[in-house]
Amino acid sequence: MPECHEKDFIRKRAIFGATTNFIIDVILFVTLVFLITTGLILHVTLPPGSGRIAVLGLSRHQWGDVHFYLSMSFLAGMCLHLWLHWHWIVCMLKGNSSQAGWPTRRAIVLIITITIFLGIMLTPFLFKVDSAERGKEIERGWHGRR
Repeated sequence: MPECHEKDFIRKRAIFGATTNFIIDVILFVTLVFLITTGLILHVTLPPGSGRIAVLGLSRHQWGDVHFYLSMSFLAGMCLHLWLHWHWIVCMLKGNSSQAGWPTRRAIVLIITITIFLGIMLTPFLFKVDSAERGKEIERGWHGRR
């Protein structure tokens, strides 16, 4: 486990720079905004069964591709962000040993957070999609209309 001293944070800040962190955070924020926008376009404007409607010249499947690549770039950026801040994360989890019970609470919060994150990430793999039901759903349209 790394020692948590302020000089370590200052040295790492000098290597990567506050400007680099700011640029990465801005790129992540812009990517997240576009990710939300494409998700809303897919969900509201181009729902399943919407036919050959196009928004800005892109069909539903093309918007799905844009959404997928934005999500992959956001995931890569978040991995980079966590890597750059890993020392700080470890030091915050270790906490100040003079505060009784504080590191234990942090560990519990970390375990709960990781469990929720993994649950969200693994949800698509836990359910089997019945292709016959999916066909009926597409045939009825997004809201179940015929």
